[in-house]
Amino acid sequence: MTPWWAEIMENSKYDVLAAEPAGLTLAEKYPNSTAQDPKPIPVGFWSTLTEPLHKIDFSDFVILVRDDLPEDVAHLLTWCLVETRFAIEGQYKHLKPERSPLNYPLDPTKMAQTPIPLHEDAKRYYKDAGHI
Repeated sequence: MTPWWAEIMENSKYDVLAAEPAGLTLAEKYPNSTAQDPKPIPVGFWSTLTEPLHKIDFSDFVILVRDDLPEDVAHLLTWCLVETRFAIEGQYKHLKPERSPLNYPLDPTKMAQTPIPLHEDAKRYYKDAGHI
């Protein structure tokens, strides 16, 4: 969670809603898209949180592209994300891992496990690099 978002939660005293049971069940049926996080957000994470908060885990990210994205661009985009992942992670290292909106370290093998099919040239990059 970014500092500005945490500040909104604390200063505005918002209440958060737990994921509905149907949403948690749905998450179990679609691996690689989202999942029920086995560790709920603990009491006191925000001052308004008085009981553990069960949630769906969206801690990784997916980049969506058009079907007609040129092959070389898809390959380069994937290369950049994987090969510069340390720079991406570095933008979140000032946050405690449990408060970061990005799980780090970024793992290329996990990055290749997406809820939708990879662009063919993204898949080619991951295969050529030995990540899938």
